[in-house]
Amino acid sequence: MLVKALLRLIPSTLKYRLFLAFILFILLPFSLLSLFNFSQVEALMQQTTIKQSRDQLDRLKTSIEDYIGSAFKTKVLLQQDLILTNTLKNPDFYTTDLERRTLVERRLSAIINSFFLSNPEIFYTLLDLHGNAYATFLPSLALDYNELSGQKWFADIIAGKNAGEWTAEYGENYVRKDITSSPHLMSFYSSLQDSNFETYAVVRISLDYYSWFKYQAKFNPTPSTFYLVTKQGQLMTPPEDGPALSPESIQKLISQGESDSYFVDPATSSIYNITFMKTVDSYLVNRIPTESIFNEINQQKNRFFLTLLILTVVFAFISLGISYTITRPLGNLQKKMSKIAVDNIKVLLPEKNSSGEVLELIRSFNKMLLDLNVSIEQSKKLERQKEALRFQALIAQMNPHFLLNTLNNIKWLALREGAQDVADICIALGKVLETSLNLEVDLVTLETEIELVRAYISIQEFRFDKEFDITYEFDEQLNETLVPKLCLQLLVENTISHGFSTMDGHGLIFIRSYLSDNKVTLEVQDNGIGFEAAQHLNNTRSRKGIGISNLKERMRLLFGAEAGFEVIRLPKGALVRLTFPHIEASNLKERITFDVESLTGRG
Repeated sequence: MLVKALLRLIPSTLKYRLFLAFILFILLPFSLLSLFNFSQVEALMQQTTIKQSRDQLDRLKTSIEDYIGSAFKTKVLLQQDLILTNTLKNPDFYTTDLERRTLVERRLSAIINSFFLSNPEIFYTLLDLHGNAYATFLPSLALDYNELSGQKWFADIIAGKNAGEWTAEYGENYVRKDITSSPHLMSFYSSLQDSNFETYAVVRISLDYYSWFKYQAKFNPTPSTFYLVTKQGQLMTPPEDGPALSPESIQKLISQGESDSYFVDPATSSIYNITFMKTVDSYLVNRIPTESIFNEINQQKNRFFLTLLILTVVFAFISLGISYTITRPLGNLQKKMSKIAVDNIKVLLPEKNSSGEVLELIRSFNKMLLDLNVSIEQSKKLERQKEALRFQALIAQMNPHFLLNTLNNIKWLALREGAQDVADICIALGKVLETSLNLEVDLVTLETEIELVRAYISIQEFRFDKEFDITYEFDEQLNETLVPKLCLQLLVENTISHGFSTMDGHGLIFIRSYLSDNKVTLEVQDNGIGFEAAQHLNNTRSRKGIGISNLKERMRLLFGAEAGFEVIRLPKGALVRLTFPHIEASNLKERITFDVESLTGRG
């Protein structure tokens, strides 16, 4: 049913079939192959971009961890600096505030510069316990000790909470805007303690990670944004000029664990590359919009399919135009052919105004009409001959019955008169006539054929007064083998009529049969005048013999290439050998028998 339904969708006209073939076998496979190639290129570009992003993410992670490690070392050095420690413990030792502040800031700069030789994006704030505040940067607002010490982070450090942790919880940017315009800073808070573990100052170290991320993004071949996300899912100060991470994206990246990984988020059309930073216990995330990766290839894809569409439309018009130039004359030719087929097949198509393949088609059609008319005439002639032969066959059916009935009457007359020889001749002749006149039988058993030979010999012995002897050499297992009807009788007749007719002396005939390689061989040998002399004698007669050629043709029709007919010239006489496939009469559906009861008196 499905196949029939699909076949009904196939157009009936040539031009639409051409167009459908173009779509199914050229356009559709080419488009699918192109889409597959584009998808492979996109996958390759995506993997390349992810690898580049991973390399940059690793470099950024290493840089941040180095800065954080260096920042922590500076805190240790600050704590070990005796001059700085004494100054922070005893600020009243100095006569002026400027002298003390200059000394502290100089010591801070010396320690910081020992780790950060270039312009670092890291800022230090020191608060002693005597109301003094120091900084390595220009604040957006003047440092106010009371305001700073009143913040929660100061109280937590004094109380021994959250010491040594990086956080953006209190990360509002407090640095002057001409130094950094970042909206947020990530800070590290810790106390400075002496050898007796007594706190004498509090240090705040802040990192401008946003500017750092922004600077690193400049070296990325594709537009991207960096984020820091804590293990608890807190987005640490998202950048103001980039898209914020959705809660779903945050939950998905947290579910990746602490291993380096990536995932594609179709909802935001982005690729998220993730690495975990143990130093800050947070995820460093690089978000890459997929449109930035595939923008160029999408443009190429759109241009390709637009070009393909244009070429398809052009091809459609060209193919329809070409097919129209072909189908129009073909359509006209079809109408003329149909009219000729209905009206008169003896009328030929005109070749004028035709060219190319259409002209060749018209010529072929006209030739076909001529051949068809000849075939029709021959068929009519054969039909007339067939009717004549049928009529002759009806007449001929009367002759065999007449001859057999006449022979039967002669037989009874001979018996009544005591002429047994005449009665025997009638019986033998009846057998031969009945077999030869039975046109429906082509094969008989070998046993039946031998009986026919014996009947024929008995007739010829009266004629030639037993001037020849016949010897039979047969394998009784071949009695039921089928042989061509009258084949042996014909060869024996040919031997007597031609081989012995002019021979002086007693004639000898040998008839043999044997089986070899599943083929039956029949042989008839004589000691007559020989093949050449008999053929010469046949040529001088007014009535030429056709028995041998008739037998050859019957063998060919019955057995084809497996039939064999061989005449062997002997020093005296000749040998004729017939070969054909071995076929048992029992293998046929219908046995072949002959009824001669009317001639033998058993009817």
